[in-house]
Amino acid sequence: MKYIKILSLVFGTFLVSSCIDELNTYPEGGTITQDQKDEIGEKDPSKLDADLQGMYSGFTAAWNTFGRSENIHFDFSYPAIVLMLETSGMDMPSKVTGYNWFSDDVTYQDRIYTSYQTQMIWKRFYQSIMAANAVIKSVDPETEDVNSQFYLGQAKAMRAFCYFQLAQIFQFTYADNRDKLCVPIITETSEGNNHPRQTVEKVYEQIMADLNAAVPMLQAAKEAGIKRADKAHVDYNVACGIRARVNLLMGSYEAAVNDAKSALADYTPYSKSAVSVPAFNDATSNSWIWGLVYTTESNAVKTGIINWPSHMCSMSKNSYTSQGVHRMINSSLWAQIPESDVRKGWWVDEELSSPLSDELYVDGKTVAKAYRFTPYTNVKFGSYKNDPASSDNAQDFPMMRAEEMYLIIAEATAMGGNPSGAAEMLQEFINQYRDEDYVCNATTAEDVRNAVWWQRRVELWGEGFALFDILRFNKGVDRRGENNFEKSVRYNILPGNPNLIFRIPQSEVESNLGIDESDNNPSAELPQA
Repeated sequence: MKYIKILSLVFGTFLVSSCIDELNTYPEGGTITQDQKDEIGEKDPSKLDADLQGMYSGFTAAWNTFGRSENIHFDFSYPAIVLMLETSGMDMPSKVTGYNWFSDDVTYQDRIYTSYQTQMIWKRFYQSIMAANAVIKSVDPETEDVNSQFYLGQAKAMRAFCYFQLAQIFQFTYADNRDKLCVPIITETSEGNNHPRQTVEKVYEQIMADLNAAVPMLQAAKEAGIKRADKAHVDYNVACGIRARVNLLMGSYEAAVNDAKSALADYTPYSKSAVSVPAFNDATSNSWIWGLVYTTESNAVKTGIINWPSHMCSMSKNSYTSQGVHRMINSSLWAQIPESDVRKGWWVDEELSSPLSDELYVDGKTVAKAYRFTPYTNVKFGSYKNDPASSDNAQDFPMMRAEEMYLIIAEATAMGGNPSGAAEMLQEFINQYRDEDYVCNATTAEDVRNAVWWQRRVELWGEGFALFDILRFNKGVDRRGENNFEKSVRYNILPGNPNLIFRIPQSEVESNLGIDESDNNPSAELPQA
């Protein structure tokens, strides 16, 4: 029999080659063999829910990479990875200080292949891939049972999402780098620990194969009235949204438009009034297509400060932000936001004022004074139950919103040959939901694309897209000029610089027989101010 286990940093820290082939006996304890899983899947597909929950819960759990004893305060899974990537860009300054657990991301020391950060990224996504593989292997791929298809579709879509994230983190973007080495492809049929890096093109073929299989399965489930447990789970709309992202990056613009429209079905953007107060903290919003759901019983929340609101929400009493470690917007980008744009208030101004936070008080003080705001501190992400005095950090985290799909449609329409129609579409969207005075004067596809990029930088700030967009648009990270980045980190990192992507972790190179030191991405000198 073959046991389902997870590689160490090839898949975590747990598998070496001897773990694949074991004695022909049932394991002791709670471990389930693949033969047992196959039988369960045939008799009652709902029993596979445990595997699915493991696939999802890994995105929210704290200390699931290094363990509690390591006491790494950014070990809170997917939102922490988002913060790593956002912080290394040019739109989210934060102090380089001991209280800032993301200082290494500001200074690019996280790109060293022995860093905790690169290990965490690698392990997080491959653990979820292995959980997805367990589900996929346990369901008959030819099944016509719609409930089984619902499980299988979720697993394939999640596996595709994980590979999509890995591909963007560990290699430059698809268009001009198809032959470059990307990441190993591990599927339900993989065995052993000899898994070479595959090319970018091969990885994207796997991504699209999974999504093209998942979408009709999840569509069938939707048509049958089968609903996901909550918004943390993948469904038909989410799978279409993921495929819209992939198609946009690959230059399949018509397909990107169609998928984004499918993802949007049943969802609407936040209204102006809804984002005129702190928001982006509740997955029940009709803007959210997909989101990580937390409760006060979630293990990351129960840690107190090992969670994303502690590091990101500026209005949380029990947090690093309350100690002055704030996530800010680049002041030069903030200055470009018109006064007529409701998003101007998502960050406080030079006087620490914002219409979103001026009337909020904690212990008799304004929230800005209580939590020691600095200029341009974000108040975009609301506190738990919108109570700035709360010590609970149980806010939900956005993974996909309707606004992103509108921006995908506009960009893909322009790049697909209709820039004038795209400009009109973009203007109408912004006028209705964010800034009634906005005018899009772009006339060429590239101009529209740049207009969309600016909107993405503001609208999706802090949600995990900034660095990926820099790579996708073949931009660099330019922190120069008069802004609120500390002078020591005002870098100008040019497009193609090795610092813009991560290296394969050293532990993976040492554990995976298919990867040699020479196969790794080149190391780079740390950037200089």
